[in-house]
Amino acid sequence: MFCSNHAGGCRSRAVTQDCKAPRHTPSWSPRLYLLSSSSECSSRVKLDASDGLRSRDSRRRLRVRWLAAPVESVELIRLLLRQQTASFQGRFFAVERASIGPLPGKPLDIWLGGSAPAGLRRVGRLGDGWLASFVTPAEARAGRSAIQQAAAAADREVDPEHFGISLPVAIGGIPAGLAEAIRRRRPDADPASLVATSWPGARRMIEEYIKAGISKFVIRPGTPPVAADDFADDVARELMPLQT
Repeated sequence: MFCSNHAGGCRSRAVTQDCKAPRHTPSWSPRLYLLSSSSECSSRVKLDASDGLRSRDSRRRLRVRWLAAPVESVELIRLLLRQQTASFQGRFFAVERASIGPLPGKPLDIWLGGSAPAGLRRVGRLGDGWLASFVTPAEARAGRSAIQQAAAAADREVDPEHFGISLPVAIGGIPAGLAEAIRRRRPDADPASLVATSWPGARRMIEEYIKAGISKFVIRPGTPPVAADDFADDVARELMPLQT
């Protein structure tokens, strides 16, 4: 991740990623990754849980449960990040004296994803930041506004520098697999508007996102396999000059 504005430095953060099973065997598993450049909190934690939703529930009840589970998971994550041992009994998750090991020296920020209206409201109510993906600059601007409105309604604030995006870079063209994945998720969008296919194109897209209020960027390869060190070197050479 790099920052377009980091006067105070990029602080540590926790990112949750929703993992969904196929439609006929629905389950929801939160995954928590603690990311930090600090040696004192360089741990990585993964939490997996399934609440037994494999029964043939009604679509309405299933939707209610899927919307509620992420909220409860954030509550559990905050406990684990702040207490040496934590006990929690909820509708979806139950732990007894759970621990992630040594606690970070500073509280970690919890960044959430999502671009649907309910997901944006959840970021505003619960998150410390937003990490979007596969949204255009215009959609990022609208999402940022919706999150800020939801935060204000909950009498809280999301740091204006805590809005980011995951941007795939596929040098030479978008692979068929990635294009198909985008079409499944965003059938209304042109994959070319969501993936950079050159480093100059990546710079142009980043500049547009910055204008939309996005200041944190996770740059990832869109053309596997890519050697991690080579890609990191390319990012440093081509994009780090944008960091201010």
